[in-house]
Amino acid sequence: MPTNRPPRGGKPTSGRAERSPAAGPRKGSRTESARPGRSEGPARGRSEGPARGRSEGPARGRSEGPARGRSEGPSRGRSEGARSEGRPPRAAGAKPAFDRTGRPVRAPREERAPRFDDRATRPAAEDGVDEAFEEESTRDIVFGRHPVMAVLESDKPINKVWILKTLQNPQIVAKVKELAKEKGATVQMVERAKLDALTLDENHQGLVVSIAAGEYIDLDEIIEKAKASPYPALLMADGIEDPHNLGALIRTAEGAGFAGVIIPSRRAVGLTPTVHKASAGSLARMPICRVGNLVQAIETLHAAGFWLAGADARGKALPYEIDMTVPLVVVVGAEGKGLSKLLGDKCDWLVHLPLGGELESLNASVAGGVLMYEAVRQRWVKDQAAAAAGPEVAGG
Repeated sequence: MPTNRPPRGGKPTSGRAERSPAAGPRKGSRTESARPGRSEGPARGRSEGPARGRSEGPARGRSEGPARGRSEGPSRGRSEGARSEGRPPRAAGAKPAFDRTGRPVRAPREERAPRFDDRATRPAAEDGVDEAFEEESTRDIVFGRHPVMAVLESDKPINKVWILKTLQNPQIVAKVKELAKEKGATVQMVERAKLDALTLDENHQGLVVSIAAGEYIDLDEIIEKAKASPYPALLMADGIEDPHNLGALIRTAEGAGFAGVIIPSRRAVGLTPTVHKASAGSLARMPICRVGNLVQAIETLHAAGFWLAGADARGKALPYEIDMTVPLVVVVGAEGKGLSKLLGDKCDWLVHLPLGGELESLNASVAGGVLMYEAVRQRWVKDQAAAAAGPEVAGG
């Protein structure tokens, strides 16, 4: 088979015409002027132009420009430029946040925060209660339509009921509201985010209920219990939101010999597990009454012969200037806001505590404790005076 390929070192034998010297060197032929590396033009070999090999221009190898290797620019390798977005500088002695491949280094499982700690802040309650202090416990939360209905129809005390605003079942909503009203529980219509936060994203079906950590009794019943004491005394907490404060007040009330505690059903913390713990067991022995309207409760207490002493910085009287041996109700206001003006106007006395330094007020549980134990002191003084006067005077 004929071919146009010349033998090694030879000339073409056929198929090509001879070129004249005037036409110049043929393309690809080996001549003195076209040898790579021995010319002054921009050949492929060693030249002074921007060739691929070792040159002074911005080539791929070792250069002074912003190449991929070791350079001074903000490259991916070891450079002094800014880190990529999302990689904060590492503190001295701290573990690297990213490994060598750029992937984030996860903490060991025992060092990670629990699932519920990584959630967003809980939404505020619809009725204005700041529930950051409430510390609802998942052990006392029941959710789902059938479980919620079963709890509402049982004898268990209920703190609160949450219903999804967009729940598409008016019969269920009406039934839940009716059962909650019979138990004196608060009902809130909330967004889905609130229910998701309470149930840790479980399938709540739009209904959540909080079971109280203690029993509630009626106002008439707690009045009768108080009147059975030689010195009838009750404590009323107006909008206490911190469960630790409410638990401390219940504990002090038991120690001071008070017959019970009255709390509102709305805009206040209920009998949660935190309240039970803060009371150091007093909640199991202290009668608790929850009412829907404190003003109406005050009117009932006045009709029953009780006098009300409210702790308020606006008060003109001091605790030891009033008679606290009468049938007494000590009223303590909420944290920060203090006693509401409406309740303050209904009180028989507004009492302030003398303060030194730059303080403007005391903690709600501390102020309530001071007033309750001033009542204890006055009772003791009266009993001592009666005992010193003899049985005739004491009996008379």
